[in-house]
Amino acid sequence: MTQTLALVPLVMKNPHIELDGVEYDKSCSTAAVTPTAAVVVWNGFGGAAISDLAGDTWTLDLVLAQDQSTPGSLQSFLNDPTKIGTKVPFEVRPTGTTGKGYTGTVLVVPVVVGGAKGAVATATVSLPIDGRPTPVAAGA
Repeated sequence: MTQTLALVPLVMKNPHIELDGVEYDKSCSTAAVTPTAAVVVWNGFGGAAISDLAGDTWTLDLVLAQDQSTPGSLQSFLNDPTKIGTKVPFEVRPTGTTGKGYTGTVLVVPVVVGGAKGAVATATVSLPIDGRPTPVAAGA
């Protein structure tokens, strides 16, 4: 018998975004923990086939508003010469009682400065995660 599952989509309303113990919830418009899988596929004669996962890597992908005025802003944190190249803890999770988030350690990389005329300057960054992130429950 086929089972029909109910759908409860994740809606990212005011997620919690934290790097190195500082909340950057209001700094971002996008926060995603993104896997990339390295898949090996081999097809031989006579229908022989092999597929396997060679490995996976993960990134914390953020789109942030550039803020050069607020001390400790996310942009200034990521572009701080003393932080670039260091590894810091992160947590991203939805607020509320459903869904799950992730924690782990990311490598700090710098972000772009500047943007288009007449628009909020944003920066997109992919912070490499050490290994696989750890799932955590949603929170208040």
